[in-house]
Amino acid sequence: MYVKKNYGFWMTVNWSKQPFLWGGLYAAAITALFYFFDLNLSLPWQPIGVMGIAVAFYLGFKNNSSYDRTWEARKIWGGIVNASRTFGAAVISFIQGENADAVKKELIYRHIAWLTALRYQLRLSREWEHTESRIKGLYLPTICEEYFSNLDKELEGLISEEEFQSYKPKANMATQIMAKQAQRLQELRDAGYFEDFRHMEFHQLIGAFYDEQGRSERIKNFPFPRQYASTTLWLTMVFSIVLPFGMLDTFVDMQSWLVWLCVPFSALVIWIFFLMEKIGDYSENPFEGSYNDVPITSIARAIEIDLREMINDSNVPPPMKAVFCNTSLPIKSLISRIAVSFEHLAILAHFIDVSLPSNPSSILFNTFLCLSLMIVLNACSKNQLYKTRVKVFRFAFKAFIKQQNHFIHSVISRSPF
Repeated sequence: MYVKKNYGFWMTVNWSKQPFLWGGLYAAAITALFYFFDLNLSLPWQPIGVMGIAVAFYLGFKNNSSYDRTWEARKIWGGIVNASRTFGAAVISFIQGENADAVKKELIYRHIAWLTALRYQLRLSREWEHTESRIKGLYLPTICEEYFSNLDKELEGLISEEEFQSYKPKANMATQIMAKQAQRLQELRDAGYFEDFRHMEFHQLIGAFYDEQGRSERIKNFPFPRQYASTTLWLTMVFSIVLPFGMLDTFVDMQSWLVWLCVPFSALVIWIFFLMEKIGDYSENPFEGSYNDVPITSIARAIEIDLREMINDSNVPPPMKAVFCNTSLPIKSLISRIAVSFEHLAILAHFIDVSLPSNPSSILFNTFLCLSLMIVLNACSKNQLYKTRVKVFRFAFKAFIKQQNHFIHSVISRSPF
């Protein structure tokens, strides 16, 4: 879970930039058809505005429902924290008899094993989750394949190897560990370590742990209803498709070159709507192991520390430390992209044999062409199948530009800005 005060602005932009880029490219194409070919595709803004209000209400409903799932998951694990501390206090208070310290340690360690198995099960992949966004180094997309090997390391020293192997064929290891805990408590009652009343207190705590585990599994195994999630996405896309036509109607009566303001405003509104949709989408699954989930690993570690300290254990682990990942767009990369954009503008102008007049509308248009080409090239370069083609394409054009160095200077000299 991300724990800094705020997400940085550039982190947010970098995370959600695709709708802005493609929305700008789409709006530029519609504006170019109007400006250069007198093809007026504008639509009245009023019905589009009503559509936007409806989509915004629906997005609000989805985000509220998604947040409820995340907050419920946090309350569930808050309940596990409280019940675990109660269980630890009961163990150190109720258990009396021969080898009481060893028995207390056994029960506490098995409870920690249950916590570990439960959080591993909650991190297993589901097809509706964003496994590609997992925190690298902690919850990789291959966590299903590494489930037993990693869990074996975690449970080493908590339960015996024989007991661990007996759980492996079971479908739900956490359930079986808690069942074993209940059996062991009955054996201790039969041996006289505590009386019936205290045994019932222990059993009520076992029931509380099963309740919280069942609630966690309900959120994990039952996705946010697909009809709501899908409808929100498609409504946002439909609104984004018609939005530039309404924006064109808004700017069409202004000065000729000001009509290009339709592009940035359309891209901005499209980005805002898709950003809201994406936030709701990434809040649906609080146990998927991404940056916005419930930090059950940290919570489980805090419980483990409390329980070990209750029995004066010598092997108390340190608290989990926050791992800060640099997901923002570096300044060097940003400057590099801007430079590449100007180079693409020069390439495009030579390629279509267009000279740049010194009026604002042509400069805006060629800037949008430059950004469009950059978007296409960057999008292609993310696809491994097209990387080689794009590299060859860039290399050929760069070689062509080296022979035409005077062009960049002519562009700068003609700019009215």
